[in-house]
Amino acid sequence: MTLQTLLEPLEINHMTLKNRIMFPPMTTGYEARDGSITEQSINFYKRVAEGGASYIVLGDVTPVHTISPTPKLVTDEQIPSFKALADALHEFDCKLGLQVFHPEYDTVAVAELFAKGDMAGARAKLHHDMQHYINEVTGERLQEILGHITALARRATQAGADAIEVHGDRLVGSLCSPLINQRTDEYGGSFENRRPRRSASPATAWSSPPAQHRWPSTPPRLSRTVSRSLWSATATARPRTSTAPWRRATWPPPPPDTPDFVRTLMHRDSDIFHRTAE
Repeated sequence: MTLQTLLEPLEINHMTLKNRIMFPPMTTGYEARDGSITEQSINFYKRVAEGGASYIVLGDVTPVHTISPTPKLVTDEQIPSFKALADALHEFDCKLGLQVFHPEYDTVAVAELFAKGDMAGARAKLHHDMQHYINEVTGERLQEILGHITALARRATQAGADAIEVHGDRLVGSLCSPLINQRTDEYGGSFENRRPRRSASPATAWSSPPAQHRWPSTPPRLSRTVSRSLWSATATARPRTSTAPWRRATWPPPPPDTPDFVRTLMHRDSDIFHRTAE
């Protein structure tokens, strides 16, 4: 790619980027304790936009409360802080994407252990869940998580975000990976069960969710993005969501899964498929 091409506009569905310079998802720790966007966070990303970036992705935005110091969009009361960030970036014709992710551990149980001051118990629970949660979590809980992801997408729309990624690592990516997902129910096993499909898993937050988890019909101006990671690499598909496997696995899935998986993502209204080295 030449410098001239790098600076040319790029149209992605409804979204037009003024150039091809993107600030990839990362965490800064500048958010408030509840995960809301602070003035320090706005100033940080505003400087990036002022420098010429056309697209900034806010990394690791969770739809539930977690112990991690990352952005969180869990309640309607947090919408104004995310809107303030979107408005600040839009002043420089810079688009905002939110990278949504859910940890591959029981967020409620771990938070309760931390609240009790049981650090040893919390570490043991995290160690266990990192290896087993994907296969132990109930189907009912996965549906609840899908609902949380969808609710975050609705709030992001109200906040003026231009794109949403569903993080291809952690929970969603692990469910898609044949190396980690050893489930024997409707969420595991065959490629048909693991791929993005209607009401199949939280990964469907960007594809064809059931009626109760339908994306907002207005506008939405969100483009859909899917991201996947391979150890220290990440990949993406249309701005509205994103997904990828945890470092215990390798992405892409072993052939012949890979081509079929990508085709499925693109057929599920995905606008982009990209990899970024972290």
